[in-house]
Amino acid sequence: EKQCCKHYELMTVSFRPHYLPREFSEITVILAFVPGPDFNTAAEHIADSYNKAVNWTGGQPVFLLGDFNRCDITTHLPHLEQYVTTPTRSHKCFQQQSTHI
Repeated sequence: EKQCCKHYELMTVSFRPHYLPREFSEITVILAFVPGPDFNTAAEHIADSYNKAVNWTGGQPVFLLGDFNRCDITTHLPHLEQYVTTPTRSHKCFQQQSTHI
């Protein structure tokens, strides 16, 4: 699935890698880019896409990746865990990587 507008871009892809633990039948990745300026609208659409993917996959891993640092998704998706916590460029963490596993 692909969604594009002036406030955000989202792409959702589900796939099955060759080497995947048996308890998982597939992996879903949502790639997000949020240039702004309407971060609230983008956060709502990211949360909707994430929840739709989780419901559709039936509990399989869903990863949310991308450049949406100024877009606060924690109010919409408080159960996600951020995996990248160290700076990726200078003193800032430019990429977000979260999941519900």
